Amino acid sequence: MHFHIMASSGIPESVVRAQLELMEQLAPSAGMRYYFLVTTDWVRGWDLASGLLVFSSPTAALFAAYTGNNDAKVRGADPQYLAELTQAWLADLTYHWQSRVTSAPGESDMQRGGVLGLVRSAATAVTASL
Repeated sequence: MHFHIMASSGIPESVVRAQLELMEQLAPSAGMRYYFLVTTDWVRGWDLASGLLVFSSPTAALFAAYTGNNDAKVRGADPQYLAELTQAWLADLTYHWQSRVTSAPGESDMQRGGVLGLVRSAATAVTASL
C-alpha cells in the first residue's frame, strides 16, 4: 500500500491519471496492491490490480476530526502536515479508534472498498512519498 502526499489543490485529472498509470506500472515490481493519492482536495485510493477507485473522500471532511473542522488548515497544509494527518488517520483505522463506540473517519468506506483489513493487518507495510 502506497500513500502519495501532494500538498496542493486543483490537480488536473490528467496528472492524477498519469500518476495512477505510473503506479500501475511500478506495482508488480514494488509489490503494491493499493495506491492512495492525498491532496488538499481529495483522498483517493485505487486497487492497482483492477484499476478501480476503492476510496474517495474530500480531504477536509475526512480529516475534520483532526483539524477541529477547520477547512483552512487542510487547504493551506504543507506536505509535512498533510502527511501527519494521514498518519493519524491510518493509526486510528489500525489501532486507536477500534475501542471507541463510533467508527474512525472513512472507516466504513475503507471497509466497502476492501482496504480496511489490509490496513489493519499490514500497517508497517504502508509507504509514503512527500
